Amino acid sequence: MWDDVPEVAGKGRASQGPEDRVRHTISQSAEPARGALAPSVRDARLDVLRGLAILVIAITHMEQGELRLHLLRPWLVAPFGVSTWAELFVGISGMLYGLVYGRAYVRKGPAHLLTKSLRRAGQIYVANLLAFLGALLAVHAAYKIGGDRGYLLEQVKPYLIGPDWSAYLDVVLLRRGPDQFDVLPLYVVLLLLAPGVLVLLLRRPRAGLAASAVLAVAGWSAYFIPVGQGRVVRDLLPWSMHYFDPLGWQLLFSVGMYFGVRRLYGQPSVPRHPWLLATALVIVLSTFAVIQVPKLQREIHDPIRLRADAGILDSREPSAYALPTEPREAASLLASKHLMGPGRLVHFMALIYVLAYFLAGRQWLWRNPAARVLAIVGRHSLYVFAFGLVLNYLGHTALQGAGLGTPAALAFQVLAVGLAIGFAYALEASRRRASATSSSGSGSS
Repeated sequence: MWDDVPEVAGKGRASQGPEDRVRHTISQSAEPARGALAPSVRDARLDVLRGLAILVIAITHMEQGELRLHLLRPWLVAPFGVSTWAELFVGISGMLYGLVYGRAYVRKGPAHLLTKSLRRAGQIYVANLLAFLGALLAVHAAYKIGGDRGYLLEQVKPYLIGPDWSAYLDVVLLRRGPDQFDVLPLYVVLLLLAPGVLVLLLRRPRAGLAASAVLAVAGWSAYFIPVGQGRVVRDLLPWSMHYFDPLGWQLLFSVGMYFGVRRLYGQPSVPRHPWLLATALVIVLSTFAVIQVPKLQREIHDPIRLRADAGILDSREPSAYALPTEPREAASLLASKHLMGPGRLVHFMALIYVLAYFLAGRQWLWRNPAARVLAIVGRHSLYVFAFGLVLNYLGHTALQGAGLGTPAALAFQVLAVGLAIGFAYALEASRRRASATSSSGSGSS
């Protein structure tokens, strides 16, 4: 995944433009000296993995109430016991940010980087609002057809019955929203934080990672610093009601950016060492044996209980905002998905290292019809995700209201995936038309 990109020979430094100054600064840091920027070629493998991750996430989001995949669910949600597809998606997105936005900074300066990030954050913000309005309309239509049933219907009742205008204001300000409307607001925050961290990563890589780690520790600490009346610092933060804590998750995004910066300069993202591989294998295999195997056994014997009791590693937040006093509570904090706990981050890094090691050189994985479809989905992943939210709210409310069971749910999931892929192809066709129009316009001028 990371080291079949050849080193790029360095250039002379006759001029001192922004690209040369940044390259010189990096070469003076603790990192190995970097040469010229690697050629600007989009890595389809990253798009394939993002497309796969977003489709699996969409499928698992469709499982609510009785609409489950039972034995398939542990493999879809967390195939190796701890890390989920969400971590893969955020990590790869950070890597792409480092590649694309790092190049923009080196060539055009900090103002262009900031403008580009703000524009992208604005696009995602608008997509989140449109998806929210689409979900409301979809649930309203399904409710008229199917009646008063369904978990997701309960999620949007404050917006439809009354309505509660303060709930609308929370959505506009990204403070909270219905279930599953946490991902896009997380990305808005990540894109607002990313430019400063990226500049540090380009100039002083270790300082950039350290700054990101400090933010993550501050986010984790906010759960345990009291401010009176039974509340903690975290309760005062604007994202306190969201599932994903952005200060914890930005560390994963920043690690991805760091790998992207290395690739930007033609370096392998991660060095190969036998002891690194051995350590990563121990982490991955041990967590699989301790967590995933018992989870599969419980799914076979009692799938309803497993669904209701997700276990310590799916904990939304530390219990009662107290420092852990038992091993189970400590494990919940270290591997919390909500906080992006350090244990979860280490497991993800180990898993990616192992997968990259064994998948290196297998080009057939990325050059086949299925991979081409996933690559197109990956290029438009966040918009596909927003579209999937609307489909999910519509389908779930209609199925539950009509009292339909698993066969209908499976049929809906297949249909929804097909529609999401079709939506991605429509976006790709629109992008290509716009690109062709721009090229012909510049050529004629």
